[in-house]
Amino acid sequence: APGFAHAGMAPGAPANVGEIAGKGPLLRFGVASDVHIVKDWGDANSRGLADQERHLERALRWFDSLGADAVVFPGDMAHTGRVSELEALAAVWEKVFPRSVAADGRRVERLLVTGNHEVGQWPGLWDGIPDAELRRIRLDYDRAHLEANWKRIFREDYRLVWRREVKGVTFIGCQYPRPGTWHSPD
Repeated sequence: APGFAHAGMAPGAPANVGEIAGKGPLLRFGVASDVHIVKDWGDANSRGLADQERHLERALRWFDSLGADAVVFPGDMAHTGRVSELEALAAVWEKVFPRSVAADGRRVERLLVTGNHEVGQWPGLWDGIPDAELRRIRLDYDRAHLEANWKRIFREDYRLVWRREVKGVTFIGCQYPRPGTWHSPD
């Protein structure tokens, strides 16, 4: 169950989102939902998730071929919330859009929203793992680890609620909070 992302027109933007004077779309964006990249979690083949990085790369290349201005990831980018899974997602992004730039020079915004898989909604998954190891492998060990890992992996600040404008369209994202834990509005 992911957080949410919402797009809407920025104040003063043209009323017709689809086209401006017959010149084509104002904004093109792709949605890569429930990617579920798996790393360091036993045999991914037996879980049907071994090819997720390859599938993500194909999707990003397709979005690029369509001239996407942004790609929204509305949750469950990782399967177990391990740092290595989000590092893999970021590596695929960088392979297709180095420094968030397409081959033709156009900027492509990466809009990330966590889902329950990023924030450890896995009863029993972490049982028996020593605390020092959890600090190293788990994205959301605590709020400080989440913020530091997010900044290192994605080169942007983690915000519970964020707002970004892309070509006059406002995107608002809300991260999936862990119930009863350290999440609070920024």
